[in-house]
Amino acid sequence: DEVDNQAFNAAVDAIMSAKHIYILGARSSVALSIFMGFYLGLLFENVQTVNSVSVSEVFEQIMRVGKGDVV
Repeated sequence: DEVDNQAFNAAVDAIMSAKHIYILGARSSVALSIFMGFYLGLLFENVQTVNSVSVSEVFEQIMRVGKGDVV
């Protein structure tokens, strides 16, 4: 009930039209990012789940994020 419908719809539109979808998880959100990455991967071919304990590894995985991508 408290979710802003416009913000939610904008997020859905961004994901649907993205060239690449990057799902980022850290600490306690890693499990959720893996879950979301798995199921979005069933729907889209362009999903990359990014989770690591090393900042440099995260950077290496997202350094190609560009216009039209969503994180």
